[in-house]
Amino acid sequence: MTYDVAGTRNRPGAVPSSHDVQAVDWSVDDEALAHPLPFVERAAADAFDASPASSRRLVVTKSFGTYALPWARRAGIAGVWLTPLLTEEPVRRALSEATAADLAVGGELDAFWRPDMVRGTAAQLLSVPGAGHALTLPGDWRGSLDLQAGILAEIARHLDDG
Repeated sequence: MTYDVAGTRNRPGAVPSSHDVQAVDWSVDDEALAHPLPFVERAAADAFDASPASSRRLVVTKSFGTYALPWARRAGIAGVWLTPLLTEEPVRRALSEATAADLAVGGELDAFWRPDMVRGTAAQLLSVPGAGHALTLPGDWRGSLDLQAGILAEIARHLDDG
């Protein structure tokens, strides 16, 4: 499978060579904080416009970048949504309407991770016990590494099954 992936980080070697990664690089200013939805949606749309054509497209983003969820729903593009801001209505509504091709991951100690607010979504939801918004275990860097390796394995499994 080949995916065209737009995310908020670009790490060489992070994805197989069959994948094209179009990173989004942004500076969040006062205007972006005041109006995050259009700011992030514009960045996501620009990233996909700049990327090569592909039959399979995917958004991978975390936290503030999950404001791309409404845009992705309208565009019919699935995503891996790390620590989505479910306390924000546009993000919550879009995740509620997401498909099984979407995966949302949040730490059970994260105040933004409220899977109870998106009951009935077709998206796959992964709640990470003991983790906060950083998807780490407080005071346990080794455990955090293991935890994140497990999250990455779950993301890979989700993409392979899709």
